[in-house]
Amino acid sequence: MRLVGIVLLWQLGTGLAMGQQPVEASFLADFDTLTHHLLRYQPQLAIRQQVTGVDAQAEFAALRTQLAGVTDTLTFVRLCSQALNVCQDEHTGVRWPVLPLERAALGITAEDSAHFRRLNRKLYNHRTVGKPLALPVAYRDGKYQAFLSFSYSAVTVPSGAWLLSVNGIPVEAFVRERVRYKPLRWDRERNAFFDTHLFQDDEGLTPGDTLRLTFATLGGAPVALTVTPADTVATERPRYAGPGNPTAQLRYLPETGSVVVRMPQMTPLGPLLDELSGLRGQPIRRVVIDIRGNLGGDDGTWYELLESLVAEPLVCQIRVAAVPDPAIGRYTSDFDPSAAPLDGFQALPTAFVGLFDLQDTLHPSATTLGLRCPIYVLQDADIYSSAGALSEYAYMVPQLVSVGERTGYWLGRGIMPPLRVLPHTRLAFRYAASVDLAHVEKPLDCYHDHVEVPVEFPLAQAATVWQLGPGAYALEYSLENDAILKALLAGEYDHR
Repeated sequence: MRLVGIVLLWQLGTGLAMGQQPVEASFLADFDTLTHHLLRYQPQLAIRQQVTGVDAQAEFAALRTQLAGVTDTLTFVRLCSQALNVCQDEHTGVRWPVLPLERAALGITAEDSAHFRRLNRKLYNHRTVGKPLALPVAYRDGKYQAFLSFSYSAVTVPSGAWLLSVNGIPVEAFVRERVRYKPLRWDRERNAFFDTHLFQDDEGLTPGDTLRLTFATLGGAPVALTVTPADTVATERPRYAGPGNPTAQLRYLPETGSVVVRMPQMTPLGPLLDELSGLRGQPIRRVVIDIRGNLGGDDGTWYELLESLVAEPLVCQIRVAAVPDPAIGRYTSDFDPSAAPLDGFQALPTAFVGLFDLQDTLHPSATTLGLRCPIYVLQDADIYSSAGALSEYAYMVPQLVSVGERTGYWLGRGIMPPLRVLPHTRLAFRYAASVDLAHVEKPLDCYHDHVEVPVEFPLAQAATVWQLGPGAYALEYSLENDAILKALLAGEYDHR
């Protein structure tokens, strides 16, 4: 079977029709409905609290106090968005569009949709417009380190410097405060949140906010820099500003007997599969599937690729579960809300019922290359959704080997995030409703953020991605310049 991994297809729409109820009362009632629903049906919250210490109920209560006297819709939606951010899940939030089956099931009218599309644009603008600040800083070994030198207002921060504080607050504490304002990631080695895009897409910052930054330098005095989110810094290399989402690529390298498949996104492979079948009969010692920077799409993409490669069936355990949520029935027929809770998960703070609990067998296609060699999945910290599902699949299947960096994300398989509509304001939201429980013994295991062969990418790699964007992993560049890919192709990881 093919089970949709956590897919980035979820959004919403609505109009705000308060009826006869006063606006402030409608906002309070709907905020309570939203947060009650998340506490009851978003099963990650209690697990994440055990790992990160974030008390969602306390965060929701603090946000509710800010609704006193509020009568403008944008402020209400911003506070709802912040409550959804507390879930720290990129599939939970205020989004657009709505699926056709949901329009009918939830009574979403064309008027609802048009109004909320406009409102969602205002929320997006609040998050991003007028805040172009982007620093060439990467998170490495618990530090936010400059991978390029940059300057602003006659102050230069040298390459290799690392950020110590923001407005006098240690940077780790500043990032922890962003829980309401943007999705963060979790460093399991240091038990701390981290942010791969400091000061960007941050609902808690306005263009005029002052950011006093202090950097430590190698062998020199600290550097103090004051900027606002509206500023731009000058960098020693220009930042890529071209198009994204390039197509998949394939190369056969006869000198090493290697096949390289570059997958920048999980979209249909089309002609690449025909190109792959043309390699039948060639000596192949290893395959590298490069998914660095892949934010997901359709699980069927990587599933179909593996079907075209392997000689024997691949078997793994699928165990996706949820709390008894009536909305799930719109997205899968496998849900039985009256089922008994799953046994064996007493270490988790939530009682789950099973959605899928089975052995999944991937069968070779009729045109498979019939390979028994290692298949490496090369990943970086910026994979997500169905790309993360492939990473987790590699962890569970012996023929596949994941190589690279952990992401800090909550990964694994799941169902389509359901849509809900608030009764008074008609504000719609999605939320993650399932948890991948395969090979889970403790709360942290639910993140499924594994890599079998850890490789720390050099700081220079971040500079290359900054300058070239998706071209940094295009095969015409990476086959010549990427040390980690070249090591894989040379067989240096074959026996690890």
